[in-house]
Amino acid sequence: MSPVFLDVLKCSGNCELFRLFQTIYNSLDCIQSR
Repeated sequence: MSPVFLDVLKCSGNCELFRLFQTIYNSLDCIQSR
């Protein structure tokens, strides 16, 4: 999932959806950095 996709979600006004995907994206980041 690319940051560009997250930006598109943010611009489309889906705040709840954006927060959900951002949380998932951050979680994946944490898992990968271990």
